[in-house]
Amino acid sequence: MKWSTRRSGLTRTTSWRGRASRAECISSYPTLSSDYPIVSTRDESHADEMYFRVRVVNGEGTRSEYTTLLKHSFTTYVLLAIQDGHIKDIPEIADPIAQGQEIAKNLNGDWSVKLTDGGRIGVTDYLNAHYMEGVEKLSDTRIRPPPESLRLQS
Repeated sequence: MKWSTRRSGLTRTTSWRGRASRAECISSYPTLSSDYPIVSTRDESHADEMYFRVRVVNGEGTRSEYTTLLKHSFTTYVLLAIQDGHIKDIPEIADPIAQGQEIAKNLNGDWSVKLTDGGRIGVTDYLNAHYMEGVEKLSDTRIRPPPESLRLQS
């Protein structure tokens, strides 16, 4: 998604990919004006001290409600699966900031990431191999089916 603004004869085009290419660090606490993290954490001032907020900065410029729903849902499921012990021992991505910037600039869709062990893997293969099984286990153990009254009748 791109938009243009004309001021004084100049045209500026901004894309949602631009935000990912400006990331400077993985996370920050608290977010400083000079930081541009992928994830920001901070304590939640209106809650008990054991709670904190995770702000997913990457993709904030997305205007699609469906994309935002998928991003927040999958992030929530992954964090819960990690917390419940369903996701562990994930191969580390080498220089994740540079990898994210490379993916953001690649419009061909042939996205892959380099791992710290020297290997390279497709992004969807990485997610499927290391995250999806844990999220599926989470749904088996934590997410309850809707009550009978809300189920679709065949």
